[in-house]
Amino acid sequence: MKKISPLGWMAFVLLAVGIVSLTVWTSRARIAQSQSVAMSDELPVSDVPATTSRPRAQLPGTFQIPQTPEEMAAQRSAERGEVVKLVDTGRSKLYEQYHAERVDGRWAVAKEQTLAALKTSPLIDEVNAAPTKIEVHCRTSVCNVIAEFSSKLAADDWASLYPMSVGTEMPNIALQQTMNPDGTVRIEIYGLARK
Repeated sequence: MKKISPLGWMAFVLLAVGIVSLTVWTSRARIAQSQSVAMSDELPVSDVPATTSRPRAQLPGTFQIPQTPEEMAAQRSAERGEVVKLVDTGRSKLYEQYHAERVDGRWAVAKEQTLAALKTSPLIDEVNAAPTKIEVHCRTSVCNVIAEFSSKLAADDWASLYPMSVGTEMPNIALQQTMNPDGTVRIEIYGLARK
């Protein structure tokens, strides 16, 4: 069974949260609209309160469903912060493990050659996303890949395609993209390439 990378899980969680949030928000908007239509049919305009507040029933320890767009934005921001923290923690662990390891010469050289050869693929070539420069360094189980790109578009495309190319060669990765002052982009990957 193929493991899903932390980046893949992060994308899945963000997509699921977005879909649930949108569904809840639209259903609440429809309910509020139907309640206001029903109220306007029953009461004269002078008897309709200017604002109505709905009670927010919540069981202790349960998730609070956002009521307003501002609350939804705040919730999304908090969730993004949690995801960023999780990704940073994973990257830190791989970084520390890489720098704590000694080099296993025979394995490292073979793995470096394999990962460097996977820098391009027919799909990467088709979208013109090949790096202008790539360095691969492996230790005992963790590898470090540094790739340079002439544009952000090429870097984004490669950041999506390279992890698929390396697949089981380096299934768990943490990727960081940095914009250089001259407009070029640097991607640095730390990945677990051996258990």
